[in-house]
Amino acid sequence: KNPNSLTSDDISCLAVDKSGIIFIGTRNKGVDQLNPYSGKFTGIRNKNGDATSLSDDRISCILVDTVSHHVWIGTQSAGLNEFDPATWKCKRYMASPGNAIASNYITCLAKDKKRRIWIGTADNGLSMYDQMQNRFKHYGKSAVGISLSSLNIRDVFVDRDGKVWLATENGLNYLNPETDSIVSFLHDDKVKYSLSSNDLTSVYQDKSGKI
Repeated sequence: KNPNSLTSDDISCLAVDKSGIIFIGTRNKGVDQLNPYSGKFTGIRNKNGDATSLSDDRISCILVDTVSHHVWIGTQSAGLNEFDPATWKCKRYMASPGNAIASNYITCLAKDKKRRIWIGTADNGLSMYDQMQNRFKHYGKSAVGISLSSLNIRDVFVDRDGKVWLATENGLNYLNPETDSIVSFLHDDKVKYSLSSNDLTSVYQDKSGKI
């Protein structure tokens, strides 16, 4: 087997840092780091008994922090990892009572200008991690009616104004982080210009500001 090749052809996600290094998430073999200048692949993997290794090799999403140069890696069953390329070590964030992420099944990641990490999950809504305060906040179902339309988050995007948009299995959600207000957009047969479908997979903003 060629050591300078992918460990798996089953790719789930990609991310690139400022220097051009490519991080390749796989569905069952962890993360491959590709140096495009040398053509060399290096693996970021789970190692039994090593708490500083990747928590799980089933990767769902990757986000590069352009400030710290750390790489955030979401997994399908073992939470979130903060990987430091300088030390080749991971810090693990797992679901638990108290100050923690909402679920260990991470689906998507985004970062805003305040260095807050927005973490979408497959089964328990959205978590926000404030790196400066080392604090998590959770958005899901609320008894007071300020709730997401679905707990299955498919994509998260922070727009140019710092507002957070969520593509879910049941519509589009708009979150204002400063007021914690949530607005849901759903398909309605009676409304001509409503969403064409509630089953969403991604959300993005173009140069003109349109979502």
